[in-house]
Amino acid sequence: MPKRKRQNAEANAGHEDLSGSTAASGREGAKHSELNIYDIPSSAQKTPKRKRGRPPGSTNKPKPTPNSNLTTPSKGKVLFSNRNGYRDSPSATNGSRSALSSKRKDKADTHLNATSREDLDDGDDEDHLVRKIREERRDVSRLSEDASSDDEARSPMLATPSKKTPGKRRKGKSPTPPQDLPPHENYFWQNRPGRAKTSNNTLSSVSLLTHEEYHEHISAYEDPLAEAYENLHQIHSNSFPQWAFELSEDFNICLYGYGSKRRLVTDFAQYMHDHLPTPPKILIVNGYSPTANLRTILATLATLVYDCKSNEIPSNLGSRPQDMLSTLFVELNSHPPDEPICIFINSLDAPPLRRSPIPTLLAQLASHPSIHMLATCDQPNFPLLWDVGLREQYNWVFHDTTTFISYGGVEVPNVVDEVNELLGRSGRSVKGKGGASFVLKSLPESARNLYRILIAEILAATDEDNAVDEDADEDGQARISAGELGGLERKALYQKAVEEFVCSNEMGFGQLLNEFYDHDMLVDRIASDGTKLLGVPWRREECEEILEELVD
Repeated sequence: MPKRKRQNAEANAGHEDLSGSTAASGREGAKHSELNIYDIPSSAQKTPKRKRGRPPGSTNKPKPTPNSNLTTPSKGKVLFSNRNGYRDSPSATNGSRSALSSKRKDKADTHLNATSREDLDDGDDEDHLVRKIREERRDVSRLSEDASSDDEARSPMLATPSKKTPGKRRKGKSPTPPQDLPPHENYFWQNRPGRAKTSNNTLSSVSLLTHEEYHEHISAYEDPLAEAYENLHQIHSNSFPQWAFELSEDFNICLYGYGSKRRLVTDFAQYMHDHLPTPPKILIVNGYSPTANLRTILATLATLVYDCKSNEIPSNLGSRPQDMLSTLFVELNSHPPDEPICIFINSLDAPPLRRSPIPTLLAQLASHPSIHMLATCDQPNFPLLWDVGLREQYNWVFHDTTTFISYGGVEVPNVVDEVNELLGRSGRSVKGKGGASFVLKSLPESARNLYRILIAEILAATDEDNAVDEDADEDGQARISAGELGGLERKALYQKAVEEFVCSNEMGFGQLLNEFYDHDMLVDRIASDGTKLLGVPWRREECEEILEELVD
């Protein structure tokens, strides 16, 4: 029981003895006042005195639209318009939902009326009561709006389709730079790098040409710049008299520039042979050949110095390059030739002629007054090959002879190995005597001693047979060609290795041989009687040089 009702009951009980009719009349007055508030029409009700100022909560009321016939849905959203121009809220489009909403409102009004009666019975202030009723009606209307929005979400036909948020798109680079960039930043903005472009094309996926296809394409190809190359070659040929004069003045000539200069050197040698009163002796050396070595160069030069054939060279010439060069100098000083000997070297900066001590010995040879040298260089950093002392001995006069002519097949050795290396198919094979020397330096001492024994025994066996087997077969063909080395039996090599304490068992001997097989430094040969022999893939001169390095 409320506090005020309890106080009123006590007051009525206290005054009951004074006048019973007063209490009855009080109850009738209260009943009559209740009927005046709720049962009398609103026009006849007494309007409470209105206070000055805006009533509380009036700012939250929705503003009326100019058209009174328009029905505005909750939160002022107009979604539909009928034929007569009226705009209906989503609740008006579904009769069942509007009926449900009206029921909820009636229920809420009944609850508010009951609350209002209780509050009036308690004697609250009328203004406060009106304010409270308005706030509760607003709460009810807000609840009905939330319920209607839930119904719209559940109904797929009446729900407003939601816009799908598209994924983030990468903004492309604008070709126009920003307007507020300084000049230097504008330059870097215009020259900014773009996206890195990669390709799936690889060399391993390229199909190789067959020999027939290669020769067919090469024979059908016509160089569109052939005429320009010929004109440039003719321009360099006009300098032949000047080059001959420089050689006669004890200068040596170095030709450099891009392109093959082999044809130019050959034409200059022909010019000297045809136009000089006394044609000199000319030796042309192809330094780009992998088999080029100083021993062969000096042996060929000895045939010009002694004016004899290769098999008539004096035995005192020696076998070491230093000894051979000293012997040639003695002969040139004691019997100088009528005309200096000319040595033309193609590709002096090639790898075979870079190995020590070849540059030093060639510089000593070029410094002799009876020797005139002309050399070509193809590398852009060829001057770095010589120090000050070597350049003084060479006494070069440099000429730029750029020809732009492609290097021929003989000037680009090991083309197959280079192509296989680009395609990732290169093996562990060594290239020439230099590769063998490099591999031997990385092997243990026992492997080097075994290879030294193998080469020494092969050279000794070849000397005994005089490098050629004079016995011919019934068809008249020699069983071993000239210059080809023979081989050594595996058992004989194993016995030699055990005698010199290189290996102590067959297993260690086999491991050393496998190392040579892996680097293609050891090959199998078949003798005429079918015996399997162990050989090396080098020429005799290369074997002698390798043996000298192993002995030293």
